Amino acid sequence: MSNKIAVIGRDSFARHDIIRQKVETQKNCSWCGNRSAKDNVYQYGINEDQNNRNQFSDKVFCCVGCYRSLYV
Repeated sequence: MSNKIAVIGRDSFARHDIIRQKVETQKNCSWCGNRSAKDNVYQYGINEDQNNRNQFSDKVFCCVGCYRSLYV
């Protein structure tokens, strides 16, 4: 099963993209404990310009707002 990676934002000053992929799991959001309205959870991460490698968080989140609250 391949997860489709989506670019959802860009930080031009840090020179990286914010990316996400859907995760098939029974876990709830690591920040708020909820699941999204569509019953999905996501892994968020960054793709840096200089090495072009995806670096995902080991936690799952219901939305990008929860991801940013924990990591930004």
